Amino acid sequence: MSRFYHHENSRDNLITEMLEKGFVNNVEIKVVRVDGSIFWALLNLRLSNFYHNEDRIIDGSIVDITQRKKQELRLRYMAQHDQLTGLYNRRKFEECVTQVITGEQEGHGKNIIFYLDLDQFKVVNDTCGHSVGDKLLQSLTRLLVAEIPKDQVLARLGGDEFGVMLTNAFVNDAIELAERLRCVVQDYRFVWGEQVFSLGISIGIVAIEANMKSFAEVLSFADTACYTAKEQGRNRIYFYSETNSMVSRYQQEMGWVSKLNDALAHDLFELAFQTIKPLTKTATGDHFEVLLRLRDEQGDLIAPSEFLPAAETYNLIASIDKWVVEHFFIWMNKHPDVYQDIEKASINLCGQSMADRDVKNHILQCFEKYKIAPTKICFEVTEGQAIRDIDRTLSFMETFRELGCSFALDDFGVGFCSYSYLKRLPIDYLKIDGSFVRDILADETDFAMVRSFSELAKAVGVKTIAEYVESGSIEEKLSLIGIDYVQGFGIAKPRLLQEKTLAKAHLKLNE
Repeated sequence: MSRFYHHENSRDNLITEMLEKGFVNNVEIKVVRVDGSIFWALLNLRLSNFYHNEDRIIDGSIVDITQRKKQELRLRYMAQHDQLTGLYNRRKFEECVTQVITGEQEGHGKNIIFYLDLDQFKVVNDTCGHSVGDKLLQSLTRLLVAEIPKDQVLARLGGDEFGVMLTNAFVNDAIELAERLRCVVQDYRFVWGEQVFSLGISIGIVAIEANMKSFAEVLSFADTACYTAKEQGRNRIYFYSETNSMVSRYQQEMGWVSKLNDALAHDLFELAFQTIKPLTKTATGDHFEVLLRLRDEQGDLIAPSEFLPAAETYNLIASIDKWVVEHFFIWMNKHPDVYQDIEKASINLCGQSMADRDVKNHILQCFEKYKIAPTKICFEVTEGQAIRDIDRTLSFMETFRELGCSFALDDFGVGFCSYSYLKRLPIDYLKIDGSFVRDILADETDFAMVRSFSELAKAVGVKTIAEYVESGSIEEKLSLIGIDYVQGFGIAKPRLLQEKTLAKAHLKLNE
């Protein structure tokens, strides 16, 4: 029996427990066969009432569970490791980081996290296929493993992203390690057939501080630093700092992403409108622009200039455009008395939406579902967005012009190709950017520009709308040069659509 137990103290521990309780149940332990091979055994033992000489006899069972134990260990390994690279996976990395966050700090160093993201990896996948990309990841993994100290953690977080956790490390040493990793990847050449690929790696670093309470928070900071490294030119290192303006801006944008997703899921947006007044004809109905607002936690309305940049950056703008179109159509469908008075309602669309087949189909379905007359709808797009994918923009415009919709080119005058694209885009309205209008009374150059825009529009048979009309004097001057429509605080301030509904109901009540 002295050779039966694989670990030296195993038998003594079993005997101690059995003397205390009289039995030992379901103990899994490594034991040794006569030939010296090791196997896993399940032990159930008890002290019997029989003696051999003066020694009390132990009886029970020993079951070989080696195959089951191997399967359990294999499943545990698979649950903690990435199958492609053999590194820890994201779940195990989270477990390791969480232990550090919740444990007591040891030594004088810091616990430091790296977030690594390969640059140009997509080129290999797109050029050679994902199986070749997998081989590249395996090769790079071996290079990274060779640089990481044995007592530290390297994990694959997903795709071409990796995480490193250094415990009790000094910041300078961590930065030196990050630079070695960057150089190793930069100097590596991946050869496939006749093609040779070179890559870079962007690395974000964050030191775990006492006020960081969760893995998600720490990883977000490291991801923020990595994103900043990419934004500064890729293939570089960036150390996270709460005071850095670029990091702060990125964090604010990511905060907007969460809020916008929540607003889309729970209809937290609200629609407003601003009147567009005719100058060269008598109004035959309501003409207005549909505007978007976001209601925050305090109940205040947030203007789109605050959140639309983040929506465009993180590909949420098309979903927001779909929301605006559908909910405006729902509103018109529910209020037929208001709907019948609408001559033209302008809805803003971004270039991404006009190039998105799903958005196009969604809008077509909305016209059919809510029984909206296309002649009442004008879609507005800025010239910069319109020319981003000119062919798809033209396809979108042709589809909806055939239905009866009209189009307006917004922010005209601030782009680089205004005149050339004015001839190519099939538009009905030209919206002159407010930067030319607001100072038209005092600035002769602005006045000359607006007048030239008006003359150009007339030459190509397009109506003009001047934005940022903030006084009666500006309105009068615009009227003199033949501007067709005006819009701005001097005409009417934006109001929520529900106010329009209430005003109509109040008017009917008085009648």
